[in-house]
Amino acid sequence: EEDSDEGPRDPAARQDVQKIVAFGKDEEINHENVVKKLNEVIAMRGRRGTNRRDQLECLKILRAHVEKQNLGVGIYIKILLVQIAVS
Repeated sequence: EEDSDEGPRDPAARQDVQKIVAFGKDEEINHENVVKKLNEVIAMRGRRGTNRRDQLECLKILRAHVEKQNLGVGIYIKILLVQIAVS
């Protein structure tokens, strides 16, 4: 059985993961949208074929958006706690 962390990396799957946390050009980066993206990442957890490294990368990108937009420490900590749970 293939380990989801160390298995071959599929570039198409990697792009799909990046799309999850990508915000559209006209999409506002606010608390509501960030929490929505965070919930999408959380929903991926435990699914077959989900790579933990990709999830951690998504959470890292999401934290960067929060920091860049100055959305506050609370939401930053929430993402960080999910990141700890995934790793």
